[in-house]
Amino acid sequence: MVNPGVSAVRRSRTTWMGWHEIAAVLFLLQGIGAFGVVDRLIYGEWDGKQGDKFSQLLNFLEIILSALLFVRGLRRWRSVRTSASLALFIGFFLLASTFWSIDPPTALRRGILFITMVVGIIGIAENVTPERFIDLLLFVCLACAVSSTVLLVVYPSNALSSLNDGALRGIFSHKNVLGPVMAAGALCCLHKMRAKLTVIYGFLLLYFCVLTVASKSSTSLVTAMAFIAGNLFVVLYRMGAAGRALSVVSIIVMAPLAIIGVLNVDWVVGLLGKDPTLTGRTDLWGYTIGFIGDRPILGWGYDSFWAPANTNPYADSISRVLGWTVPEAHNGLLEMLLEIGAVGTTIYALVFIYNFVLSVVSLNFPARNFAATSLLLYSGILLIGFTEEVLLDPSQILVTLFFGSGFLMEKAWRATSRGAGRPARLHRWPSRRVPGEAGAGS
Repeated sequence: MVNPGVSAVRRSRTTWMGWHEIAAVLFLLQGIGAFGVVDRLIYGEWDGKQGDKFSQLLNFLEIILSALLFVRGLRRWRSVRTSASLALFIGFFLLASTFWSIDPPTALRRGILFITMVVGIIGIAENVTPERFIDLLLFVCLACAVSSTVLLVVYPSNALSSLNDGALRGIFSHKNVLGPVMAAGALCCLHKMRAKLTVIYGFLLLYFCVLTVASKSSTSLVTAMAFIAGNLFVVLYRMGAAGRALSVVSIIVMAPLAIIGVLNVDWVVGLLGKDPTLTGRTDLWGYTIGFIGDRPILGWGYDSFWAPANTNPYADSISRVLGWTVPEAHNGLLEMLLEIGAVGTTIYALVFIYNFVLSVVSLNFPARNFAATSLLLYSGILLIGFTEEVLLDPSQILVTLFFGSGFLMEKAWRATSRGAGRPARLHRWPSRRVPGEAGAGS
């Protein structure tokens, strides 16, 4: 009788992608809005544009793919996943905010999209290994990069931002969508280079960085550079005693500089040629804190505060005072407190801490490479959160990465613990004797 595990290996050698991996790629592409360019080219774009039949079809397809991936992955569950349970709890809390939201239809629609994203990522994580997840994500980022480059060559006026600043948005609706996708691609390349240093990943890393620069998304560029700098520390740390000493010294030297930069952010931003007030963000934060105080416990509702003037005149008044249309608080923590209050923000903090601890304790064990990538990701999220909304928008690729990394790290942990013959509990350390990347057989 043929061993099922051997059969699976044989199938993987003859098939580049299974149907579930193709479904995962399509789900990820639709989730970040990569197919929106088709709608833009066919129907055009204008301010206040509503969804048409094509966009509605894509949203329906995303829900179907999410359900298929989840059902296939559910068969592989051997126990309740803590990370998955927490993520689903967040999703249902966001959906529940419809009952106290200032804009219930928006909270309801966005809550459904968020739960769809979480369910789909759970399904992907249960169907692939951590390394395969990085491969699929790298493929998605590369497909977006190549498509954006082709669009720039063929139809430059459509590929460039409508703000007339020459910023590349590619196939996406805005440069601030392309930028994070390219930064995520750079993170995937760094992961692959740590596992196997090859020239192709070096070229891809450069390609992603060039497109990040072309997007003129300062936050994404700084994030990509932070990924590269953090990766250098990881590589040095793995080089033995001398490398670890050098990495520690580097951190000791860089940490004060980072603190000085944060304390003197106006000066640093001025050096980058940006408005010293972060394009009005610092003025905005003062008004945002005032409205947080009005609803501190549960917030104003998921994605509801910055509704149109006829729904929320308070948001409109902020825009009129500042002289520009404000779409968000431009700070991750303030946006969370504004939308979902102290309760929702606390839940997010618990999930972040749980994922962070899983990654830290896995650094010396089979999933060490994926753990290092996860820690770089979390550092990037904290960096982005200083000036942008984070972890709330289901269409952001770093949100997908955040939840996916948590699911896969716990999956790897449990697989390692089972291999060591012990219960899969977080307070127990897995065996060092388990070879390979953990989670491959879960």
